[in-house]
Amino acid sequence: IAVPLATGALLALEKAIKVYGGNPAAALSDYFQMIAGTSTGSILTGIYLCPDEKGKARFTAEDAVKLYQNHGSEIFQSSLFYRFQSLFGLHRSKFKNV
Repeated sequence: IAVPLATGALLALEKAIKVYGGNPAAALSDYFQMIAGTSTGSILTGIYLCPDEKGKARFTAEDAVKLYQNHGSEIFQSSLFYRFQSLFGLHRSKFKNV
């Protein structure tokens, strides 16, 4: 499943934070108080901000993108019949599970 173009910027930003900050364990959530998005961006945001047992980010930006790519089709699935019935998202939601 494709991810938004802006995801590449977040991956590059997190990598730069780790390299230039001298902390290989740094995460986006360590440097930003608010991260938001719509649709795919909100799902990735939820993954970025999911805490571990210590309250730190459980996933890196790269982990979040991989998780989304591996499981996104489970989130955004619909049959051809449903897509036709919904007029490809014009009449109702584009995906049945949303």
